[in-house]
Amino acid sequence: MRRAAAAILFLLAAALPAVALPATAAAAAARPAILGTWFTEGTEDGDHFQSVFSVLPDGNFVKQFRDATCHKTKSWRAGGRWRFDGRRMVLDTTLAATGALLHHDVFDYHAGDADHFSMTDEDTKITWKFVRVPDGTRLDDGPCVS
Repeated sequence: MRRAAAAILFLLAAALPAVALPATAAAAAARPAILGTWFTEGTEDGDHFQSVFSVLPDGNFVKQFRDATCHKTKSWRAGGRWRFDGRRMVLDTTLAATGALLHHDVFDYHAGDADHFSMTDEDTKITWKFVRVPDGTRLDDGPCVS
């Protein structure tokens, strides 16, 4: 009976998703594919957004958003913690002032080349395509398409 219980525990532990890894282990597993600064744009809830997304090796991320008409008055920043297991990216976006959780998003990762990848939001089913941009890129420096 003890062997059966131990075998079940072993199988359960082996089946746990790697998303549960601590951020530092996830960051180490992610090198170099997901780390860096990325640009994406797309439509969600009827609004067209552009975003610069910086994935940092310490398990933190920073995003800057603006509407696609490039009005600086409609831009904002968000940040939080990320976890990546090579297949799924989990983003916990928090409010900087209080640390309160604003969003918990899970994305299916689709590898591209060294400068491109895409992620599909498991909730909305929207696929976001990312292109690498130089670290330090800000949206007011970037392309406006509308």
